[in-house]
Amino acid sequence: NRSNLVINLGEDLVVDTVGDAVFFKTNGTLNSSATIKAHTFGIVTNGEKTGAEINILGGSVTADSYGIYAPADGSVLVSGASITGGLTGIELRAGSLEIRNSEIASTADHFSANANGNGTTIVGAAVAISQHNTNKDINVEIESGTFTGIYAVYETDLQDSSTGKTSIAISGGTF
Repeated sequence: NRSNLVINLGEDLVVDTVGDAVFFKTNGTLNSSATIKAHTFGIVTNGEKTGAEINILGGSVTADSYGIYAPADGSVLVSGASITGGLTGIELRAGSLEIRNSEIASTADHFSANANGNGTTIVGAAVAISQHNTNKDINVEIESGTFTGIYAVYETDLQDSSTGKTSIAISGGTF
């Protein structure tokens, strides 16, 4: 809950929890090469706050629902890691996402897309890019990796946002 909190999770640490593994209510930084397992969200940010910086550099995040749910206007870097969600691998609603040489997966057996001004919107995508009613800009860069789900990458604006801009650049990967 502290502002500007820096969490460093090393590769020899396993975080296994019933609820959310890492929840940023304010701005802060997560540097992880650990194995993170959670029932709900592996990593989640508060959508009304800004500044969360999440760096997954190796290791893995596995959750029964969403590997990473990032509605806050911050940044997520996934490099050399594995992110798996039972519903969606990563859902980004604001800020930036950069993926390099990683495995991102949704293990859901169905797809759905539903407007939700206060939560997740997509089930069945490895990477879901979903404009939020906060109208924040979204920037996604995928350089390489393997993306598995009913949709490998799914982009939408279910909130009918008018000012938030979405930019997606994909230069490589297996989808």
